[in-house]
Amino acid sequence: MRYLHPDTVRYYLPSLLVGALEDIDYLDWALECLLPAGRKRRSDRAEWMDFWNGLSGGQREAIRSYLKGVRSMFGDSISHVEQELFDEIETIWERL
Repeated sequence: MRYLHPDTVRYYLPSLLVGALEDIDYLDWALECLLPAGRKRRSDRAEWMDFWNGLSGGQREAIRSYLKGVRSMFGDSISHVEQELFDEIETIWERL
């Protein structure tokens, strides 16, 4: 995400989200696009704010619903790494 323009990320995000539903092996790709880049996941960086501010309230809510649905749909088949990504996403997306 760090190397793409926020508009590009928003453009490809629906494909990544649907692709993860069709093949769980790509779930981490979709989840990474929903997090700020970097180890500290700072949501105050300009590129994250550009991405976040480009989403409408309805789009944000649709992504939150998607995350809840995917987490419950895949249940125990989600890896430990993906569980941690979900936890990070929920923390950031519920706070903003």
